Amino acid sequence: MELKHVLSQYPHITETDNEEVKEFLRALSHEYLEQIVIDYQRIDKVASFENPLTLHMPYLINGYCSVNYQIDEVIEYISSYFDMFPSQIRKQEAKEDKCFIKVCIPLVAENITVIKEAFRLFEYRLRTPVEELKQGHFAWLHFEQKDDAEEIRNEETTLYFPLPYRKRGCIKHFGHLPYKNELFNFHRNIYLLKGSTDKEEIKRICSSKRDDNTAISDIDRFALYTIALNKIPRDAKLYLDPTNTYGIYTPHAISQAAIINIEELKI
Repeated sequence: MELKHVLSQYPHITETDNEEVKEFLRALSHEYLEQIVIDYQRIDKVASFENPLTLHMPYLINGYCSVNYQIDEVIEYISSYFDMFPSQIRKQEAKEDKCFIKVCIPLVAENITVIKEAFRLFEYRLRTPVEELKQGHFAWLHFEQKDDAEEIRNEETTLYFPLPYRKRGCIKHFGHLPYKNELFNFHRNIYLLKGSTDKEEIKRICSSKRDDNTAISDIDRFALYTIALNKIPRDAKLYLDPTNTYGIYTPHAISQAAIINIEELKI
């Protein structure tokens, strides 16, 4: 895929009232500006274990890196993958010994979505700005390393775990929810649905997943487990699935003790 430089399509991209953005742009020649105003979706790097992003982008596998990378390594991987200048990305220390990553990107095409997905691989989330970003301009973004557990626990009290009915014995045998689920194969994570999800929507999701999997295409019965969120340890990492409004996933083992109900779901 040919890298797409798009500066000519955005004649007003250097116009801004943000002083920090102005300072960054003042140090760039027109030639350098052309180099960094690119469509991130068109980046296609050779896959290499030297940079995890090359293994997951542009079609990012849902989930997270199994290795906990240091912040300097994350900056190096992001910078290398997106061909950034040193002045474009940096670490910023904050209170309570926390560090954030600041990055200045051109808001063109779907760049904001792509950069968020890249950071999500390392368990970083966009912290600021929270206001609507202005397309066709530059913006400094702040990313912090965190999961979505707080948001999920504030909005939900239960989660659902659907499983082909014939597989329900595996939970009692192993004592926990299985990571390998014929409905959802989610990169070494347990995949769940929000407890606020309507039952008819759950049936639709199960039906869609079943139809996509020839191994279970003949199944019309599912076991639907209700999981109490307060029985999942507080330090368990929980993530929202950006591709599914109702989806939640976790690398944390969930004991069968967290199950508060089971019902048969026919589709």
